[in-house]
This record gives sequence, structure tokens and C-alpha cells, in this order.
Amino acid sequence: MMAIVESSTQSPQLAVLLVAYRRATNLPQIIETCAEAGIKNLYVTIDYPRGTSSESVNDHQNVKNVVLNCAKQFYPNLIVHSRVALSNQGSAVSVVSGCDWGFNEEENLIVIEDDCLPTKAFFDFCKSNLKYLNNAENAILICGTQFAPKRLVGDQAVFSKYPLTWGWCTNKTSWSLVRDAFRQNYSTSLLCASLATSVDDAFWRAGSRRALGGFTDVWDTILVEFMLRTKYLAILPPRNLVINNGNDAVATHISRNSEWTNVPVSANFEGNGLPPIRSNETEEWIRDHCYKIKFRHFFTTKFTLLIDTLRLKPKRFNDHLRRRLEAKSFTPL
Repeated sequence: MMAIVESSTQSPQLAVLLVAYRRATNLPQIIETCAEAGIKNLYVTIDYPRGTSSESVNDHQNVKNVVLNCAKQFYPNLIVHSRVALSNQGSAVSVVSGCDWGFNEEENLIVIEDDCLPTKAFFDFCKSNLKYLNNAENAILICGTQFAPKRLVGDQAVFSKYPLTWGWCTNKTSWSLVRDAFRQNYSTSLLCASLATSVDDAFWRAGSRRALGGFTDVWDTILVEFMLRTKYLAILPPRNLVINNGNDAVATHISRNSEWTNVPVSANFEGNGLPPIRSNETEEWIRDHCYKIKFRHFFTTKFTLLIDTLRLKPKRFNDHLRRRLEAKSFTPL
């Protein structure tokens, strides 16, 4: 059982970072839910399209128009701060640099990507559990996603070494612990991946190495590897509170037939007021069913390591993630 100190201080203020790319249709609902949840400051970072097709250019313009219109519609109750990338940054740079941007002004930040539709209950869950990030040993993240069945989770929030990051929340102190993981040298991750001694280590170290090296454009595998290595934990809700509908035409990481998209939510879930508990059964279910980590990954990740080492440069990116983060370029909308 983890030691938790209850806090009697007033509930802290939450801000939201919305990471947008080409899904203009989702944005009004996300922004309206933020306003309904009492959010005062919304930070919107908009990535530039990867291609030059008329469809991608139109999508980009539609996203900017929606953000500007919503900024007018919900002002002054919701203050929208927005910026646009001058060139395509990719998912990893958009999220990580967006968090850096938001935490320049805020102490607590909810992060939502444009393929995720949060419920108001998600914001309530974040507010009620934010105190545990400071008062519970090793907790650094609050997540709004839960796929494990009720028979395992019960009616109480759970601590987990596996974050489910389709809608998540953290504070400036926790982010300062995480952020250096995204800027580590590729040679360091290469060495760590080669020394993996368990299936879990091999799976996540491989994912982190490939993301840091520019072979993939993801950030969450780096986060999970960091949390497993440092034994930090996420707080997961007992019910799903965020819908991901990103299995569409502009999806970059989610397959069209993903079983985890469009999972129903508990929009009115209020919780029972009890602090989170550790659930090994829930963690094992997430590992086996969500991430599908198998014994074979111990060997397939070694093979991938060999192939990647023989390449002269990454398949998609010419620069490692660290250099791309340093070269980011945005302008106010």
C-alpha cells in the first residue's frame, strides 16, 4: 500500500494543452468541454501539414479557423492561447514542446490531442487526483483512459506503471522530471536497448530508442520507458473517460481496425472519493491486452536493433528527436 497524505488546500487550477494537426471537426467539441469544465486557459499548438496536397492545406486552414472562432466564442471565460508551427514538427515534437510552452505559464496542465474527446468527468477526475501527484510516492501522471474490465479495476482509481495517454495530466514538477528523457543522447538509448534483460525492458527500451533516433515519430514509448526505469506511476480511472476516434484518414499511429478507439465512456462518473490503489492485476491486463507484450519481443527487438544500427540514417527523419526539439519553430496564430 502506498503512503498518501491527504491535503486540505483548495483545489488547484488546471489549464489545458490541445495538440492539433488536421482534425478540425473534433476541435469545437473539445474546446466546448474545456469551457464547460471551468478551464480558464487553453493552449493550442497547431502543427504544419506534412504534405502539400490541397486536402492537407485545407485541413490546416480549417483547424486555424476553428481555433480562432472558438477563441472569440468562449472569451472571456476561456482564454485561448494559440501558436502554429512554421514547418511540420511531427507528433513527438508537438507534444513535448507544447508541454514546455504550457508549463512556462502554468503549474498544472491537461494534455489532449485532437483525436481524443474528453468528457467533463475526465476534468473532474484530474482535479480530484492532482493532489496525489505531490502527496503519493512516485505518482507523476493522471490519465483519462481505462480499458481493463470492471471485474479487475473495481470502483477505485488505480496506480499503474503503464500510463494510458489518450488524455492525461501532470504538474510542472513532474514534467521537469520527465522532460529530459526526451532529450537524451541517442547513443545512451542505444546502449540501454542493447542491455535489456527482460521482455518488458526490451519492448520499451526498443520503442524509446527508435523514437529518440528518429525511426518513429512517437513520444509515449519514451515516457513509458522512463517511468518503468525510474519506477514512477500513473493514476488511471476505474472507468474510461476519454474517447479516441483517431482511426481515420489522417491517422499516423492508430490502425483503422483498432479495438481501443471509440471505446464507450462514463460521462457522468464521479468516483467514490477514495485514493488510488495499486492493482497488479490491472497492470498485467494492460500489458497483455493493450500493449500485447510477448516473449518473442525479447528477440525481435534485438533484430530490429541490428537492422537500425546498419542503416546510415533513420527511415523518416534526418535528425534525432533531441535535435528536432532544439530546432522547433512556431509563430502565434
